[in-house]
Amino acid sequence: MSTESKGNAPFPDGADPTHSMELVWQGQRGNAGAVNELFTRYIPRLRRILCIKINSAQRAAVVPDDVLQETLIVASRRLNELELRTPSSILQWLSKIADYEIKNRLEYLHAQKRDPSRELRMRSDSDSEDQVGVVVPSEDPTPSQSFARSEMEDLVDMHLKQLEPADYREVILLRDYYEADWEKIRSILDRPSIEAVQDLYKRAEKKLRERIGKFLS
Repeated sequence: MSTESKGNAPFPDGADPTHSMELVWQGQRGNAGAVNELFTRYIPRLRRILCIKINSAQRAAVVPDDVLQETLIVASRRLNELELRTPSSILQWLSKIADYEIKNRLEYLHAQKRDPSRELRMRSDSDSEDQVGVVVPSEDPTPSQSFARSEMEDLVDMHLKQLEPADYREVILLRDYYEADWEKIRSILDRPSIEAVQDLYKRAEKKLRERIGKFLS
């Protein structure tokens, strides 16, 4: 199965991604139910991204589901800042918030040892009244979550997380998971041309397929 086809199926049961744009507009007009429905759609994909980006050495201090919950809280407060151009703009915006949250937590941990009183304040801030109503479901698969936690998805994510060099992981994440266009990927990876980025993607995908094929053989 193509990694690109896996990455380009973020919603259950073929849900129309353009409906997500309508949910954003409704949410920006104050419809809390629309915000909850919007974020629920993106939880499976965001979890996959976070589990790939947060390595095993960081897991003791940076828990993917904690980052996911905080991402949704921040996004709910800042939804009016989202400049919506295409359906993929939503996922890229959420992913940017998640990246910032990961960076923030790692910097905090490197700067000083955990201060229980500060940790308590951080939790209290997150529990404020304007907190988003979406509850991040358990990472353990349930029948209702089976579409997002299939065996093939787990296999692709596992091998992508281990893929080297780092640019291989990043180009697949940007294209297949974040749904970024080629020009945006070129700019992020600082490549000389779109063709160079596409060549990098092809090499990365080929190596990922080889890893998966060896595992299955």
